[in-house]
Amino acid sequence: MSQRSNIPPKLAQKLLQWFLKDDLLEEVLGDLEEKFELEKETYSLSKARRNYWYQVIKYIRPFAIRGSFNHPQKNLTMIKNYLKIGFRRLKRNKVYSALNIGGLSVGLAVAMLIGLWLYHELTFNDYHTNHDQIARVMQHKTRDGVKITRAPLPFPVGKELREVYGDNFETVVMSSWTWGHVLGDEDKGVL
Repeated sequence: MSQRSNIPPKLAQKLLQWFLKDDLLEEVLGDLEEKFELEKETYSLSKARRNYWYQVIKYIRPFAIRGSFNHPQKNLTMIKNYLKIGFRRLKRNKVYSALNIGGLSVGLAVAMLIGLWLYHELTFNDYHTNHDQIARVMQHKTRDGVKITRAPLPFPVGKELREVYGDNFETVVMSSWTWGHVLGDEDKGVL
C-alpha cells in the first residue's frame, strides 16, 4: 500500500480549508486526522475515508462557516419584533393602514399592467422569422380639426407601394376590414 493512499482525502481537506473559520481550522483538521488514523487501523481505509467525508460534511454548520452571520438569533428576533410592531400599527390605525395597503395594491397592479403592455408591444410579431423586417403603413388624417392615425388604407395604396417601393419590400400585403360594410343612402335613412 502506498504512502499516498494512507492519508485523508485531500479534496475533503481543501473543502474544510475553504469554508471553515480560521480559528477552528487547525484544531478540526488535527482531530479529523487522528480519527482517520484510528479508524484506518481499526476498520479499513475505505471506511475511514467515508467517515472522514461524513465528518467534513457535518461541519457545514452556521457556527463553523467562514463569513456567516455572527448572531443569526438576533436577526430573527429583530424581524419578529418588526412584524409584531407592524401588526399592532395595523390594528391601531385601521383607516390609514387600509389606505396605504390599497394604494400599494393599486400601484403594484398598475405597474404590472404597464409591464404586460410593454412586453406585448416589444414582442409583437416575434413569432415571424423576419419580424424585424415587417413594416406597417398607417394613414394620418385630419377630420373636423382632429388628427387621426389609423391602419385601414385605400386599396390603391398597395398597388402604389408595389410599383414605387417594390425594391424595398419583398412582399406587400393588403387586407380588408374584418367587420361588415353597409352601403346605403342618407336620404333614405339606410346608413
